[in-house]
Amino acid sequence: MSGSLAMRALQSSASSQEDFYKHGMRSLSPDSPVSHVLEGLCHFREQPLTSPSQFVQPTSLLFQQAGRERRWDAVQAHESVAAVLYNSQLNAFIVVRQFRPAIYAVRWRAAKAARLPEPPPAAGLSYELCAGILDKPGKSAEQVCCEEILEEVGYRVSPQQLVCCAGSVISSAGITGAPQAVFFAQVDESMRACAGGGTMAASERVEALSLPVSAVDAFIADASLAKTPGLCFGLLWGRQWLLLQQQQQQQISQRT
Repeated sequence: MSGSLAMRALQSSASSQEDFYKHGMRSLSPDSPVSHVLEGLCHFREQPLTSPSQFVQPTSLLFQQAGRERRWDAVQAHESVAAVLYNSQLNAFIVVRQFRPAIYAVRWRAAKAARLPEPPPAAGLSYELCAGILDKPGKSAEQVCCEEILEEVGYRVSPQQLVCCAGSVISSAGITGAPQAVFFAQVDESMRACAGGGTMAASERVEALSLPVSAVDAFIADASLAKTPGLCFGLLWGRQWLLLQQQQQQQISQRT
């Protein structure tokens, strides 16, 4: 875990801790700014999984391939949903930022192996799509997605307002294989119903950020910001959708 990629991530994350709102990003979470997300994080440690988890289940998969017996270690995890959100009033995409222990652990291990000081909690910040797991029986993926949008970023969206931009992608093909449905929704400030920031019951601390459409390329290329492949895909998909909408409007204007 102390290889070049982990060390590079540790080193690059240091620059992002000097400016938490790069690329023109603005906080949309008055009750959950980055200081709230990072509040009280300390005493990080690691231990083997010794008791059952309600979220993941390690397993070994046995099968035959070309006459040979094979084993593949994997993790059984929940299916999930994610939302690409575009705020038309701000001309910006909505990104969520939160502390991810697994991301921090990679950088924590790298620092430990290199005998460097323990990285600050901000080294575990991750930029992602608004998302959630499908763990609510009787509710559709669209319903769960709308609930996650309300809880995390504070906008009230109906299932009918969702556009399916990826019916099913695999978030981690080699580890979980769990499918994720990705939706797109356009919002504005008239749809804001609450401050967002996650649910207290789940001990969530999430900050919603606006990212200008014009800053998408620079944001994706910024190695100092830990971001998911799903977010990169969603931002590029959303920008392409906006471009197509503009082209259609231009065609309509030319006909009239």
